[in-house]
Amino acid sequence: MNIEYPRIRLELTNIRRLKDEVLLLDIFLAAKKAIKFCNSQSVSELETNEMETSAILFNILIIDERFKKISTDYQSEYSAIPWNKIGGFYGRIVRGLRDTQYPELWSVVKNDLPELIELLSEIIPQKPKVDAIIV
Repeated sequence: MNIEYPRIRLELTNIRRLKDEVLLLDIFLAAKKAIKFCNSQSVSELETNEMETSAILFNILIIDERFKKISTDYQSEYSAIPWNKIGGFYGRIVRGLRDTQYPELWSVVKNDLPELIELLSEIIPQKPKVDAIIV
């Protein structure tokens, strides 16, 4: 007995859009984690907490790497998001391998990330959709 399953063909644009939405969700979650991990009350307190700093930097690195993979079409569609600023977070904070700019890190976590989360929460789909055509 032969059983044939319908082939599903996804439009390329839908796949790209889904990929961008997943990347955007990663950015959103990493931003929330970075804020959650920042328990310090000041820049000087943050400088003395290596574990906290490492956790925050890791999530900012995730934001930076995911940003680089989002398509320019998607970025153009959501021009209200400061894409250029997001892409530079990690570079602004880390100079060289071990030279962390703590005031800049503090500013990103306390000012930029909450603003980013607010903007992203308006466009992140509740459930990503993929339109499939059954052939």
